[in-house]
Amino acid sequence: MTNKKKITLLLIFLFFIGIFTSACGNSDSIDASIFNYAPYGISISDGYEDYPSPTSTPTPILTPMPMPTTNIAQDVIHLSKKVFSMNVGQVEYITVKLGDKDVTSSAKFIKNNDGIATVDKGKITALHPGTTIVTVYVDGAITNNHFVITVIDPTLPTLEISQAEFNMGICDTENVIVKLNGQDITKLVTYTSDDKNIATVEKGVITAECNEGTAEIIVSYQGANEVEFIVNVIDDSDEEGTLNSDLLNKLGINKNDTEITIPAVYKEGNKKYKITSIEELTFKQFYNLTSITLPETITDIGEYNFYGCNSLKTIKIPHRVKTIKSSTFNNCTSLETIELPNHLEKIGDNAFAECESLKEIDIPDSVSDIERFAFNYCKSLKEIDLSSTKVTTISESCFQGCYSLTKAKLPKNLKKIENLAFNACRSLELEIPKNVSEIASNAFSQVKHIYYTGDLKADTTNAPWGAKAEN
Repeated sequence: MTNKKKITLLLIFLFFIGIFTSACGNSDSIDASIFNYAPYGISISDGYEDYPSPTSTPTPILTPMPMPTTNIAQDVIHLSKKVFSMNVGQVEYITVKLGDKDVTSSAKFIKNNDGIATVDKGKITALHPGTTIVTVYVDGAITNNHFVITVIDPTLPTLEISQAEFNMGICDTENVIVKLNGQDITKLVTYTSDDKNIATVEKGVITAECNEGTAEIIVSYQGANEVEFIVNVIDDSDEEGTLNSDLLNKLGINKNDTEITIPAVYKEGNKKYKITSIEELTFKQFYNLTSITLPETITDIGEYNFYGCNSLKTIKIPHRVKTIKSSTFNNCTSLETIELPNHLEKIGDNAFAECESLKEIDIPDSVSDIERFAFNYCKSLKEIDLSSTKVTTISESCFQGCYSLTKAKLPKNLKKIENLAFNACRSLELEIPKNVSEIASNAFSQVKHIYYTGDLKADTTNAPWGAKAEN
């Protein structure tokens, strides 16, 4: 066979191989892994469309690829460093972020021991030997945060600790060792925790309380520089639990107690249960209760929970709670202060009815619904500001009988004011927003003055709706 014939046969063979490969090609024979990093948030899959012609060129299918997301909470303060050990005259810097936004320049720094160091827009200047805890406040944050500054006296020896940071589970214990010039003095030093609800230390034994969070522990000993370490307590609970009468008994809490602190977690055997809710009526008629501390793990508080706790004076609602339910604080006649969470959405009917000692309350901007009788007969309430809220209706008898109420700022997007909403608010002077389109006939019965310049399209024959009109 001549060379010319051999070349011809080879070309024919290669031609048929090409056709066979094109006709039999499929997605299983293509490795698309090289497309994993396609630009602009698009990935290319390893599948292909079917085409009628066996010689058609396969076309890759484009499918959306989710862009990477972060889990950074946007209402939590983050610090670049928690512990600073400095010499006199030394300067260091701290960065404060709210979520992923740098807010160092607007943050407020409050020290518990003035004269040790200054903190100005994140710049730390060491002044005199000693230790100070600095609390950081940022507008819009659900909680504050803090860090420790220790300024060293170069003429004194410095205590040595076995670890600078401990990561512990809730309700667990660990040991720290403290030495001075190589000698173990763990049981002789003084331990001071900046948050005893998170962790405490006694004779070297660290006890993580049943609450999440971070505590700074200052270790001091006469004739030596103080040192500090951090205890991070994390939630390692096995299941969620509900606080009810049975659990109160197990925790040793009863109706005779005047001050109560509810742990975030409780143990039964080898299991840890995180308390996330409170069953309705749990604290009803705890007549001796004057204050209660609730863990931040709680997301739900049942109806009528503190009904009739007429000695209760103060309470802070955990930041994850979205609704104050029906009659939760009804007839808490001694309640003077209450701190509502920043992300609260709803205040239920009769929630604060007959809280006769309540003089003021800050309603978060996030609230969109305040139900009927919510503040009924809060006789000492002097002012209420709803101007920045999302409320569109002032419900029936919402502020009825608030005899001391002199000022009420209503939201601009308000549409409706229901029956007896401000009935018997004898000292109130009120301006009605222009966008209000419906007002019940006796909404302002016995109100001192109302001011209204809008164009109410509904029936106005009952204006001024029980009040003295001044336009």
